[in-house]
Amino acid sequence: MSKVRPRSLKTPPPQVGHPTIVPPKMFLPGVGTIGGTGKTPTLKRATVFAQLPDIYRDAFRETPDEAGPGDPPEGFLGAFNSLVEWLMYYWIWWLLKCEGNVRKPPFVGGRGANGSFTYQINFFGGRRQPGGTVPDFAVLRPTRALLLRLQGEWQHVFAHISKIERDLFLKGRLTGEGYTVIDIYEQHVLGDPYSPRGTLPRVIQDAMEGVAWQGPIAAGNPYRTRLPFQ
Repeated sequence: MSKVRPRSLKTPPPQVGHPTIVPPKMFLPGVGTIGGTGKTPTLKRATVFAQLPDIYRDAFRETPDEAGPGDPPEGFLGAFNSLVEWLMYYWIWWLLKCEGNVRKPPFVGGRGANGSFTYQINFFGGRRQPGGTVPDFAVLRPTRALLLRLQGEWQHVFAHISKIERDLFLKGRLTGEGYTVIDIYEQHVLGDPYSPRGTLPRVIQDAMEGVAWQGPIAAGNPYRTRLPFQ
């Protein structure tokens, strides 16, 4: 009877199943030639999105009631508010020539010679109901009723397709209620090429007249406007 010689630990186990598939060679911009060896390619550099420089610093002015919005007043920022919403709140108040002090609470909107607006009003049950929504600004002008929705990069522009589809669905429901729904994108407010930094962004002016700018994804020029968790 022949003895079975134990296999050395250094001896590789027999191949079972399908053989290794070697991918064909191909060239990718920024990566180089990959494939042909069965090895995992190594990226030469990470993907970097274009980022607007110093946008938050330049969008606010130090003299709020004279030349610009300045920093948000105490009590404005919360779990459902943002710095860019304060910019829009200030300039909508200014355009409508609202009465009172824009920097005094409660921050629910205002009424003036050119119309009135409400900040964060519930539709279809608001955040507590499936299918509900809270548009950022409901604006009533003498000739039109507007709903202005601020579209940030993390929750809207670079969001999952399901979130983008939900935005479109809600836009249709709100339009059915008789409103003109205008989406204002964060990168247009902070990086408006037509307006000097710290002045009224033209995108807000146009929105108040019922004119919407093309979205950055559709236009092919999306920018990163903030760092993660900023």
